[in-house]
Amino acid sequence: MKHKGIIATLLSLSIAAPLPTMASSDLPQIGTAGLSVLSLEKEESLGELYTYQLRSQAPMVLDPLVTEYVQALGHKLVAHADNVNYPFDFMVLQVNDLNAFAYFGGHVAIFTGIITEADSEDELASVMAHEIAHVTQRHLARKMEQSKENLPLTLAGIAASILVGIANPEAGMAGLQASIAANQQFSTNYTRSNEAEADRVGFRTLYKAGFDPRAMADFFDKLVAKYRFVRKPPEFLLDHPLTESRVAEARDRAFQYPKVNNPPSLDFALVKMLIRANYGDEPEKVRARLENELKKKDYAFEEAVRYGIALTDLQLDKNEEALATAEALIKKAPHNLFYKVLKVDSLIGLNRAEEAAHFIEPEAEIRPNSPVVALNLANAWIHAEKGEEAIKVLEPFLYIHPEDPLGMDMMVQAQALAKHNGAREAWQAEQMAYHGAFDRAITYFNRAYQAYGDNVIEQRRIEGRIAQLKAKKARLEALR
Repeated sequence: MKHKGIIATLLSLSIAAPLPTMASSDLPQIGTAGLSVLSLEKEESLGELYTYQLRSQAPMVLDPLVTEYVQALGHKLVAHADNVNYPFDFMVLQVNDLNAFAYFGGHVAIFTGIITEADSEDELASVMAHEIAHVTQRHLARKMEQSKENLPLTLAGIAASILVGIANPEAGMAGLQASIAANQQFSTNYTRSNEAEADRVGFRTLYKAGFDPRAMADFFDKLVAKYRFVRKPPEFLLDHPLTESRVAEARDRAFQYPKVNNPPSLDFALVKMLIRANYGDEPEKVRARLENELKKKDYAFEEAVRYGIALTDLQLDKNEEALATAEALIKKAPHNLFYKVLKVDSLIGLNRAEEAAHFIEPEAEIRPNSPVVALNLANAWIHAEKGEEAIKVLEPFLYIHPEDPLGMDMMVQAQALAKHNGAREAWQAEQMAYHGAFDRAITYFNRAYQAYGDNVIEQRRIEGRIAQLKAKKARLEALR
């Protein structure tokens, strides 16, 4: 099993130009809307419940290169958003449909299809800014306020929608919408109002974060043109209906802002290529398309296409070819972690895992806080069957990132290699807790308690974790 690396993308927070003056009516005055029905604390709890279900059933993309890029891009936008009431979290779902959604507690999900459909980082940022606006404007809470006479039934419906059909995220969100709205026509009208407001707020956030607001209108235009004559449009167009008036308004609004001319982003091109190669079609088909793009020079960055071809080489066990490409790319860009991870994975594929560990190890001194380095170094040591070395890397990493799913998975493997049965059982318990399987987590913790024997310190720690999980389970069950 190969775990891809991660790159900490450092994005500039500077504003490209002074903000244009906007009419006071352009931005919503939400005041206390939503607060009288659903507290911020309950919103966060509902969001936590939904997230547990997504983790356990939805096709999450856990490739750290992808997740780190999307998190960095999302938080750059959040830094320039208004009415931010809680920390945001961004995730990617391995669904090639065009869709994105946001839900309680600052959670935003992007489908892989959105990333591959976008032609630029600005276009991807425009979708994310729109979803951030849905959260900051508390659209779900405000809908609940409109139907507060039926609040107990509404909350029960939300819990049911969360717990049923989450394997299909868009269906789950449809269930949320249906649970909240008693009158279907009212629901449709209110959703259109939400979309218009999210567009307005999203435009401003996009511009303040240094992206081109016209990218949102461009993306809308492209989707409308592409799916104009399709019998069943993608879910994004069903959940976010693009009427002619909405597209026209988006275009008019975009021209109220100065144009921002951002150069093409190599990081975006590499992430998009990684998704195409690893989460798209069969590697042979992807490789053929990429070779054709290379021949026709149909690319923004030639190195991104070569990187994509090398990723298909890895999947086809052509590790020597992938290694040769990685070394050529590293020679041109010695500090690019996408290329270094490609080399690490190539060496692991060639059964040269210890060499891969020694190759990436110096990066730990240069970038001590980089998850990409920690995860790839630990992964190389595990493939070299040196569990103790992997544990040395993973312990400080998981202290800072206690819920990293790849880190937990690697720690279980490392503890098994080192024959630390108590620690292995304890980390398996943490994996269960990450997915919201609290009863199973407690079972593993009880096994760990027994395996630790006379280690009283670890046993007391386990007792504390069991108490925490029981309290969390009771709190979430109270929402149902």
